[in-house]
Amino acid sequence: MQDIKVAYRQFMEELFNQRDLSAVDRYVDPNQINHHLYPGQKEGSEGVKQTATTLLQAFPDLHMTIDEIVQREDTLVIVWTMQGTQKGTLFGMPPSGNQATWTGIDSVRFSNGKVAERWGQHDALSMAKQLGVDVRKAEHSARSMTQPSSVAQESV
Repeated sequence: MQDIKVAYRQFMEELFNQRDLSAVDRYVDPNQINHHLYPGQKEGSEGVKQTATTLLQAFPDLHMTIDEIVQREDTLVIVWTMQGTQKGTLFGMPPSGNQATWTGIDSVRFSNGKVAERWGQHDALSMAKQLGVDVRKAEHSARSMTQPSSVAQESV
């Protein structure tokens, strides 16, 4: 039986810290259900690659730390921290040159050795403030970044 906690740690290490997008093919089901899509994000593993590419381009020195993982059967709850210096555009936010540290929590369900389903939230408002974004504008951006696409579109 695969140790999914070890597999998930390895996935995040390869994807974000080693900047290896091919890790998505090894660890994510192509038809993954993501309950937290960013505006414009594709479904499935292609959407994971799309988001990872956006983050890695915006933060060339991005580093992810897994703070805690709790497992229940085929599901993990992961608390994580990311940090990096914004040198590229991020969801419409121009490069600031500022360093940011933000946290998040994900829940992922494994099936057949791969991530088949994901829910997640992160502190987008704190990240935006650290990047120097006007808080009033950031509140709208944070809402659209942390809500499912359909909800974000309805609130605009």
